Amino acid sequence: MKEKTLGILGGMGPEATVYFMRKIIELTPAEKDQDHIRMIVVNDPKTPDRTAAILEGGENPVPILIRNAKLLEEAGADLIAVPCNTFFFFYEEVQRAVSIPIIHMIEETAKALSEANVKRAGILATKGTLKTRLYHNALGRKGIELIEPCDVEGVMRAIYEVKAGKKEYARKKFLESFRELKEKGAEVVIAGCTEIPLALSREEAPYVDPMEIVAKIVIREIKGVELKLLS
Repeated sequence: MKEKTLGILGGMGPEATVYFMRKIIELTPAEKDQDHIRMIVVNDPKTPDRTAAILEGGENPVPILIRNAKLLEEAGADLIAVPCNTFFFFYEEVQRAVSIPIIHMIEETAKALSEANVKRAGILATKGTLKTRLYHNALGRKGIELIEPCDVEGVMRAIYEVKAGKKEYARKKFLESFRELKEKGAEVVIAGCTEIPLALSREEAPYVDPMEIVAKIVIREIKGVELKLLS
């Protein structure tokens, strides 16, 4: 039977997309090129800003997201992964437009935390993700309390600094907020924006990386290999 092909709806941001691809490659059990997963990637940084659309009435990204998801389907993708948390505010509209499944990163993260018996989680994320309560709702359905950092604006600025290639300020802000959340009683801290792993290493701050969870789910779905979702 022909092995499935992964479609990646990317560009939000472009470096996070490359990070996600690298995660899949690193985690796939492979001894040669042919053992790796086929990926079709639309890396479209022209997609309108998701947080601006949600909070400020900015340009609606849905038409471009649907166009790009359809491109992946037409090119032969069997399933789609999206390395962007705020995208999932628009998930249902985009999923309805294609006949192949889009892996829901936030729901899968909530499921993994629930299976690990986590009861209190911290979150570092964009204002758009927090305002729409994407993680609050997904974790709440699993009985998990979500804790936000005090300086949400500062975390948001740090996320945009990463997008601009200015990672040192961002690293310090993420680390400060990570420590704050742990002091508030968070058992784990979710890197709820795909820019966070680009600036802050898990050696410094052992956060939960939703992109890694999705990468492992992709490997399970395509290769049939079960990997521990939380590591």
